Amino acid sequence: MLGAALTAASGATYEELVTEYVLRPLDLTEITANPDPGRRLLPPGLLGRPRRPWTMAGAILPAGGLWATPRAAADLVVRLLVERRLGDPAPSWQTAGPLHWHNGAARHASVFTGATDDGRWVMIHRLNAPPEGTDRAGVEILKGNGKVS
Repeated sequence: MLGAALTAASGATYEELVTEYVLRPLDLTEITANPDPGRRLLPPGLLGRPRRPWTMAGAILPAGGLWATPRAAADLVVRLLVERRLGDPAPSWQTAGPLHWHNGAARHASVFTGATDDGRWVMIHRLNAPPEGTDRAGVEILKGNGKVS
């Protein structure tokens, strides 16, 4: 809803708003809603067949439709959660003691991102993986247990 309200009020696209107010101030360039098809990482389909990319456009775009290179995603985590270049994490980030984290799953992929107050951070993106295991792996890495299942 917020993404739709922002685009309606500003007359700009969601990608233009994110670029102007988040990505450019953080000096990030490899994040987009429309990546080059050759740069997309897709999970294999049934019997190893290629899958069609899942894209999000229109009102659903703010819910997770941006694509990033691994380096750009890592830079975003460091600049937002560790360095706090734009202030405290947004309310959509969860907090548990010293841990700030966010997760998500979209069809055949899951992601967990977290950072602790002492500067440790992790980002895990898994293809064809349920989100529970991705979340568990992220928390275990941040705990320093060194074991991931």
